[in-house]
Amino acid sequence: MILCDRDWSVFGVGEAEFHVPISLDHLVALFEMPSLPRLKDVSASVHEIKLIFNLSGLRTLNKLYPTQVLMLGEMRYCSNTDRAVAIMSALGTTEWYNQSLSGSTQSTPDTLVNGKYQLVFLRECHSRFGAFFFASVHISKLDAVFYESAMIDGTELNYFKGSMIPFSSGMQDTRYMFDMLMGVEDHPAVAGWVIQPDGSVQISRAGIIASSLDYDAEPIKVDTIPVRMDFRHREQPDELHA
Repeated sequence: MILCDRDWSVFGVGEAEFHVPISLDHLVALFEMPSLPRLKDVSASVHEIKLIFNLSGLRTLNKLYPTQVLMLGEMRYCSNTDRAVAIMSALGTTEWYNQSLSGSTQSTPDTLVNGKYQLVFLRECHSRFGAFFFASVHISKLDAVFYESAMIDGTELNYFKGSMIPFSSGMQDTRYMFDMLMGVEDHPAVAGWVIQPDGSVQISRAGIIASSLDYDAEPIKVDTIPVRMDFRHREQPDELHA
């Protein structure tokens, strides 16, 4: 995507015949550079662009995973049920649509999960992408109070309710993608998980890799993600049983 101003002057660097256009994906790549200089001495507009990339999800533009396409798709303004149709080819999940054309399935706004995507479409995504379909988590609502749920009344507790599907009922929430799971072989139990019309996931079987009751098991070292922003990441991995 090439950016232009209201007079159709192309955004770029250099003058006249040496003018080089700067595309949107170039800007995203620039802001994501690990060696990007500190931005304390630049204009406010630079900070605004970076904020827009973060809030809109465009910061992942140059490294999109399938579930991130779903995340970005939930921000699309739609007056009908075409939200899934717009991205199904990019995901390679079109069988549900072919069946709907043949009249074997039917979708209305009332049957959309969280008001966003058809249930049959999401189930096909799960079938295609396996456990990676569930490999994201909301991070904007995580706080220590989440783990003290017994002390919260029912109304507030519902606010903290999580979701295993990679989109929300409102506008996009900040999510963390566990991209290290892409390409990892799934536990066989995951294939039997069933996405429900209300967005919940029915789990009849699950692979348990560690339990606090399994005292004699081999140690399992894992890196943990801190819940509180003021909690520094541990230098050494944790022992999962502990």
